[in-house]
Amino acid sequence: MLITCVGDAGTAFSQTNQAAPPVSERPAVWSKPADMPNDSLISPEVTPDGRVTFRLYAPEAKNVSLRVNSDFGRDSIKFVKATNGVWSAISEPAPAGAYRYNFMVDGATVPDCHNPYTSAGVKTVQSVVEVPRGADDLQAN
Repeated sequence: MLITCVGDAGTAFSQTNQAAPPVSERPAVWSKPADMPNDSLISPEVTPDGRVTFRLYAPEAKNVSLRVNSDFGRDSIKFVKATNGVWSAISEPAPAGAYRYNFMVDGATVPDCHNPYTSAGVKTVQSVVEVPRGADDLQAN
């Protein structure tokens, strides 16, 4: 026998007199997945002397580079891939200021997913890193 009722807001409730399927005697076992390098990645990381370390977990990528919107440094920043799939690069000391950037991963523009600071543009969203002037800089605190 199947009983169906419609509630005040049109919500349908059904009930049947058939027995529910048996419940397993063993409780479900949950195991935490193995830690991945992406779980604890910090990017960007700014040192007191103005160097910025950029990190990206992209184990299948063949080429990673950085696209910055201003004169962040004269030399291009070289990314190196570690055996765990994390690409990293360290800039030369940068002048104080805020910089917009994206990663270029095998030709695709990718924001820094570990950086919550972004700037929306007309065509894309860029990540933002601030290099503070010093400890007394208001935005550094």
